[in-house]
Amino acid sequence: MVKNVPLLNMGYNRHAVTKSRDDIENRKEMGLMEQECDRLRGLLGLSHEPGTPCGHQVPRLAGSVPKTVLMAVSFKDAGVLILLDGTPDNYKVFLCIRSEQLRRHPGEVCFPGGMRDDEENLQETAIREAEEEVGLLRDDFILLGSLPSFRARFGVLIHPTVALLRRPFFPRLNVHEVQDVFWMPLERFLDDSVHMSFVIDSKYAIHSFSAIVLVDVEDRCCDSKFIENRASTFHCLPNPVMVKFEEAHTFGVTALMCVITAIGVLQRIPPFELSPMLPVSRLARMKPSEVISQVCEYAGQPFATLSKL
Repeated sequence: MVKNVPLLNMGYNRHAVTKSRDDIENRKEMGLMEQECDRLRGLLGLSHEPGTPCGHQVPRLAGSVPKTVLMAVSFKDAGVLILLDGTPDNYKVFLCIRSEQLRRHPGEVCFPGGMRDDEENLQETAIREAEEEVGLLRDDFILLGSLPSFRARFGVLIHPTVALLRRPFFPRLNVHEVQDVFWMPLERFLDDSVHMSFVIDSKYAIHSFSAIVLVDVEDRCCDSKFIENRASTFHCLPNPVMVKFEEAHTFGVTALMCVITAIGVLQRIPPFELSPMLPVSRLARMKPSEVISQVCEYAGQPFATLSKL
């Protein structure tokens, strides 16, 4: 007759096995996330290196851009963080609404970010500003890389750093700089029904996307929600909660960066004209990577040079 023998006497440790299984699952998850990070880097054509500050680009431009144009170019640089979250078929991007107290661009939709400090690389700028503005910590995300730079209307060269959220994030807002935050589905930036644009300087299109966002006023740490319809969403809300509706228009260089990110991540071509140089008829014959390359080729140049393209 076989006696019952305590499992521990047989060298079996239930807690050790459970921990081992957890470790295996964690390694699997980490491996899958790393694969997804590599996939996103490839789709967006990201560089591991930070963007090149505007002043360092002058020698490269000197041969093709008139001196009068170079003299008018602002040599200010800003770094922004394009933070993604979600699944491969349903990614969303993190956006801020600037404080009404700010002297420049109050109430506008933007990415976390700000002006570069001396000797700081542009990825460091984006990461530092994201922590200062919304409390995003370095361990909250995985750094994916850098997109090419984009020139803002008033001359600042903006350098986007792309990151993927790795754990739940509860924003802590610096209310002197940011009044609200929200997540927007990337597919929204390929939706012609909420898109409008107009052309400036003959070659450059300013894009705008409208949305209604719902912000929980009682708990500023919770995620803001993107909604399609005020009435239907209100009836679906849990028992009474203080809410605020915001009409958020993402436009200008922020909108263009969102469009480029959506094209790369979702591998879809927008149904609207990106610029006079990229009408719908031409876009229909291009791959997403070609569209990104074409847009980035002109998006970082001074506006005065676009007429020569």
